[in-house]
Amino acid sequence: MIPGWPFDDLVPFSYDLVEVDPPWSFAVWGDPVDSDRHAAGHYDLMSLAEIMDLPVRKLFCGAGLLVLWCHPSMPRQALAVLDAWNIRESTTGVWVKTTRLGTPAIGCGYRLRNSHEPFILAAVGTPDQGTRAASSVIETFEIGPEDLGPEDWIIRTRRREHSRKPDELYERLEAVYPAARRRCRLFARSERPGWDSWGREIDRFPAQEK
Repeated sequence: MIPGWPFDDLVPFSYDLVEVDPPWSFAVWGDPVDSDRHAAGHYDLMSLAEIMDLPVRKLFCGAGLLVLWCHPSMPRQALAVLDAWNIRESTTGVWVKTTRLGTPAIGCGYRLRNSHEPFILAAVGTPDQGTRAASSVIETFEIGPEDLGPEDWIIRTRRREHSRKPDELYERLEAVYPAARRRCRLFARSERPGWDSWGREIDRFPAQEK
């Protein structure tokens, strides 16, 4: 194991697919600790420098894909993090959050109230993603399975607890990158079959089902 390795049981140089949901620190109005809307009221935050110092690149065994969740108001900071990790951004996607009724789930934001959460898909080397392509939009609303086509990549779920990501994201990643034999999640808040998970709040939500 590498001296000072921060990711506990995650083995260095072992993964093909890595998802990171950093506890970004950003300015808020009001008292963030007393508000259910602000991240600081739910978990400890990290400074940009602390996130940049994480040895994420050393998780990869070779070529691979990384998914980095970022705050809508912090695209430049997210790209700076990728530069610090020496990982190349490829494209972006978005999770459009809705209520159980299918209407936009209104959150906080600067100038605009955010109903979405972006992520960056980045690459280490040239990973073999195969031939299947997915939509860059992850929408969440209720619809029957009879409305789905074989290549329909719109995800039908809704926003849940604070910072809980849609299970369908991982299903999408597994489908479009089947060559990824080992996968891991950083700052995870639940376990998921087929993925190694690391984080201080790993038991915050029920374990995801395959």
